[in-house]
Amino acid sequence: MEGEAVALEMDPERRRKLAELARWHDEWQARHGVDDAEHTPEGADPEHARPPSPEAEREYWARAAEIMGGEPWPPPPEQELERKKRAREFLGLDPETGERKD
Repeated sequence: MEGEAVALEMDPERRRKLAELARWHDEWQARHGVDDAEHTPEGADPEHARPPSPEAEREYWARAAEIMGGEPWPPPPEQELERKKRAREFLGLDPETGERKD
């Protein structure tokens, strides 16, 4: 019951976006023949999973970000590399290699 109450209180625009995302998910899944634990409801057969290709994965997350109003995921390779370098620096590691600085 608690989940229902939260859904009733959800912002109507967010609810609309989630419904659009669900429709996009179904369309994308059918078009690419995807059947894996990340993109299918519980109960999918893991032995016969058909994970998405890297291109299909990028397409999915780009459209999901467009619908929901966020940044595309995964980020472009150059942005991901920059994020890794900053994280390494923050942790006191060499930003290029990830090795400990002594």
